[in-house]
Amino acid sequence: MIHTTLALLALVLPVRDGHSWLKQAEEKLYRWPKPGVVVRFEADTNVLAPMIAMMKADLAKKNDVEAKRFVAALERMKVRGSIDTGSGEMAAEAVVAYKPTEARTEKALADIKRRVAMTVTGAFQGLPLNDPSLLPPGSKVTGCTESGDFVDVAIQGTRPGETMTFRLSRTTALPVSIETPAFTGSYVFDEVAPRRFIPAQLDLAVRGQPASHAEYSYQKLGELYFPETVKVESGDQTAVIKFHSLVIEAHGP
Repeated sequence: MIHTTLALLALVLPVRDGHSWLKQAEEKLYRWPKPGVVVRFEADTNVLAPMIAMMKADLAKKNDVEAKRFVAALERMKVRGSIDTGSGEMAAEAVVAYKPTEARTEKALADIKRRVAMTVTGAFQGLPLNDPSLLPPGSKVTGCTESGDFVDVAIQGTRPGETMTFRLSRTTALPVSIETPAFTGSYVFDEVAPRRFIPAQLDLAVRGQPASHAEYSYQKLGELYFPETVKVESGDQTAVIKFHSLVIEAHGP
C-alpha cells in the first residue's frame, strides 16, 4: 500500500513541468509564417444542399417562376473571403445573383447568406494556424500530472471557474484533448514538415449541443499551408467546404 501511494505521488509533477510540456507542444504546432499576409480566397460549399433539395421538391408540386429563379440563384452562389494570417482576422461573404422582389424573400436571402458566411468562417475556429499558444493570456498553470502515456496540464483562467485541462501525448508532446466546463475537444494531427504538425481532425462536444466532427486537408501556397477541404459533421448535418483561387497579398505600408 505504501509503495502504491508513493508511486501515485510521483506522478504529480511540479507546475514548471506543465509550462515545459506546453512549450514543447507549441513548438511542434505549425503556425503561419511571419510577417503576416492577407490571403484572399473563393470557396464552394454544399451546406445549402438539403434546403435546396426541399425547395425543389416543393416546386415540383407548383409552378412558381420566381421561386425557381431564387433556387437557381442559390445553386450558383459564390463565396469570397479573406484572412489576415498575422492577426487571424477573417471575413467571408456569400454572393447570390438574385434581387428579391418581396421583403420576406429579401430577409430569407439575407439569413441564408449570413448562415453560409458563418459556416465558412467557422471552419477556421478549431485551427490554431495564426497563434498555436496553448496558455491563454493572463492564465496560469496550476497542475501537471503524468498518467500512463499522457500528461495532463491544468490551467486556471482569469475568471473564477474558468479552467481547462490539456492532455498531451508523452511520446509526441502534441495535444490529445482539451476539457473545460463548457466543452471537450479531441485532436488528431498530421506532420506537414519535419517536427511541424497541423490539425487533421477535431471532435468537439459543447454542453447541451450536438457533438461535431471536422476533418481538414491542406494546400500549400508558397511557404504557407492553407485549408483546401473542410468536412464538418454535426448531428445529422454534414457540410463540405472547398477553398480555391488563393491569392496572397502583402500588407500595405
